[in-house]
Amino acid sequence: MLTVQSLLDELDLELAAGADAAAAPVRWVHISELEDPTPWLSGGELMLTTGIPLSSAAKQRAFIRILADRNLAGLGFGTGFNHKSLPKALVDEAEKRDFPLFEVPYSVPFIAITEKAFARLVNEQYEVLQRGIAVQRRLERLVLEERGLEEIAATVASAVGGTVAVLDGRGERLAGKGFRRQLSTEAIGAIRKEALSHVGDGHPFVPSHPTVAGRALAHPVISPGGGPPQAWVVIVRDSGGLGDFERLILQQAVAVVALELMRRRVAQETERRLAGDVVAAALGGRMDATELRRRLEPFGIWKHPSPPKPAPASSPRTAPAAASSSAPSSTVPTATRSTSPPRPGESWLGSAAASAPPPAARRRPSACATPSTRPAARWRRLPSTTARPRRSPPGGTSASSRCCSRSRMTTLSTSTATASSGRSSAATRSTAASCCAHSRPSSSRTVSGSGRLARSTATATRCATGCARWKS
Repeated sequence: MLTVQSLLDELDLELAAGADAAAAPVRWVHISELEDPTPWLSGGELMLTTGIPLSSAAKQRAFIRILADRNLAGLGFGTGFNHKSLPKALVDEAEKRDFPLFEVPYSVPFIAITEKAFARLVNEQYEVLQRGIAVQRRLERLVLEERGLEEIAATVASAVGGTVAVLDGRGERLAGKGFRRQLSTEAIGAIRKEALSHVGDGHPFVPSHPTVAGRALAHPVISPGGGPPQAWVVIVRDSGGLGDFERLILQQAVAVVALELMRRRVAQETERRLAGDVVAAALGGRMDATELRRRLEPFGIWKHPSPPKPAPASSPRTAPAAASSSAPSSTVPTATRSTSPPRPGESWLGSAAASAPPPAARRRPSACATPSTRPAARWRRLPSTTARPRRSPPGGTSASSRCCSRSRMTTLSTSTATASSGRSSAATRSTAASCCAHSRPSSSRTVSGSGRLARSTATATRCATGCARWKS
């Protein structure tokens, strides 16, 4: 920090008065030859003048009083022009006011002082900017990581070397952290009252409590929609006044606190809206139990079901029953009698036979030399004429149908009867045809005694591949 004493040390100049106040910071360097330059000054400047209008002692004393009342950093009086040395009235008034005063000889131009001072100020501002950027990055990371206001207050307190307090719009504490010294209860109460008194204007203020005067500053956090401040950020240095760096950090802290408060508000509104949607969906029956449980778990209001109770130990009597119930079922299908009435042209026997496979004892191996690669034909319902066969005509032989697991076998029966003059002769030839699954049905005819031809219900099969074997 540039001060009057540090600048004089670099220029090899000596103070004439006000040594105790020479440690005050220099904000800027200004040159003027007016009797009252204060209307164009803001405080903290180092004034340089040759004293051309200060021709009398009264004017010289008045000039010192005006500068001291305006809180200037000091006065550099150039000699070698209208004044060969420092006027005595000027020095006496400066000592009386404890106002820093030094002589600028003719050999030292004012531009040498301004260049030196400006170089120092620019370097210091650049350093403040670099430090402020580093603190700003730490604060942004805290917000992104959702570390909360306490971590933000601790970071700011470490940066400024003092105490930081975050108060809400009613003056209640939201967060706070001290560096080496803690604020007293009286000081906190006084700052809270002053914050409430500035709710209407929303301007920063300097706390006036004696224990923090000169080293504290409070800044409001503006509400999103305008109106009263939503919070206040107060910094109090442990020692010394507030410089440019502390004021910059305070501005950054206000912005970061506003972001954190907005994040909290958005999170609360989102949770409230989601909770309303879940309740509406649950009451409307648009959500099953699994989805409802998944949606309620983030809110912490779902009670997990208790683990199932262990099954009681089985007794010796119930063990065989449990073993039999757990045993695999037989692979042999069981025929079940149909309880529904038979369809037209179908008997109860035909219905049951259609749904149950033939017994294993009736199965015969296929007569084909070459096994068939096609799957066995499904069982079909037999007509009622098969379940209730008709009587054979006189002298005729009935045909029966048998089937194996892979082919059908039917008997071709041919009956010939000749009725003439009380004399009858019957020649019956029975041939059994066995075939594979590639068979095609053909019809047979029976010659009755009256000379009429009647189609028999029996069917004969011929193998499509020509591998039929005939046996009588």
